[in-house]
Parts: sequence; structure tokens; C-alpha cells
Amino acid sequence: MSVLFTALVSYIGTSIDYIIVLILLFAHIRKNSKGIMAIVLGQYVGLGILLGISILAAYGLGFIREDWVGFLGLVPIFLGLKVAFEKEEEGEAEEAVESSFVKHKNVFWSVVFLMLALGGDNLGVYIPLFAAFSLSELVLTIGVYFVLSAGLLFGTYKIAEVNKVSNWVEKYERVLVPLVFVGIGLYIMWESGTFLFLANLL
Repeated sequence: MSVLFTALVSYIGTSIDYIIVLILLFAHIRKNSKGIMAIVLGQYVGLGILLGISILAAYGLGFIREDWVGFLGLVPIFLGLKVAFEKEEEGEAEEAVESSFVKHKNVFWSVVFLMLALGGDNLGVYIPLFAAFSLSELVLTIGVYFVLSAGLLFGTYKIAEVNKVSNWVEKYERVLVPLVFVGIGLYIMWESGTFLFLANLL
């Protein structure tokens, strides 16, 4: 029970920042089944990579510096700026955003990199946690994470399905998406010490 509780708390604490991103994505492509599947697969692949890195680091094979991880913050910044500066055709902002990152061929990798970029705090929690677990506790925890991920995806999708939410996102996405994504990217780089790392290089 203690392991289950720890897994629950650690997942919730490290996944709150995923909520707004998933809602934004689901709200925009809620009628595109391939796009929805790409989000789901991208989230699970991103989580799997984070768990793999955490397991390696927990067993003494850590090789990624936190300030280097912060460079992943460039991914949401790039996506946000691409939406902001995408040329609109006939004044339709929705088409501009659609062409930027919501096509199902691109959204999978966008979600994977977004999950990794937002995963800096995940690594900070998972690595020491996994180092203290036995193999059976580790397997149980990872299983809980994957189950909770399904709940996260289902919950954010249902929120995005609410007409008021989806209509609000569609109305303001031209401003909202760049603002949220660029803000997240800058926060990731700041929290990871990337700006200080770059300043020391100068």
C-alpha cells in the first residue's frame, strides 16, 4: 500500500503540467481520430523514455546533466512561435494552427518531445525514488504510472470535449497556444539552470 500511495503521489505531482498542454491539443483535434491516437501514443512513448532514463540513472548510469535537459524547453518554444508566425489564409486562424503542429503525422513527435521537455521534474523525482525501490516495487510503480497515464489522457480528452472549453480554445488559440508553449519552454529552461549554463559559457 505504501508503494501504491508513493506511486500515486509522485505521478500526480509530476504530471500536473501536462494537463493544459493535453487539453489544448485534444481541444483542437477532437474530431480527428488519427490525431487523437497520435497524442495518446506520443504521451506513452514520452513517459516510457523518461522512465527508461530514470531507471538507468537510478542504477548509476546517469549521464544527462539537468542544464542540458533544459534545452528541451526549446521544443515548446519552437512550436509556440511557429503557430504565432504562421501565415493565415483568408483570415482563418484555425487553419494556420492546424498546419503548424496538429496534423497527425507531426503531432506524435510533437507530443513525445513535449512530454520529454516537461519531464525535467519527473527525472528529479523518479531517479531517487527508483533507486530506493526493489525490483518488484519498481515494476509495480511503473504499472501504476501507465494506468494513471490512461486516466490523465481520458480526463483531459473529456475536458476538451466540453463545448465551452473547445470553443474557447478555438477562439483564442492563435494567442493562447504560443503564450502557453513559449511560457512553458522558458520556464523549463529557467528551472533547469540552462540560462545560467549559457551565461557561464560567455
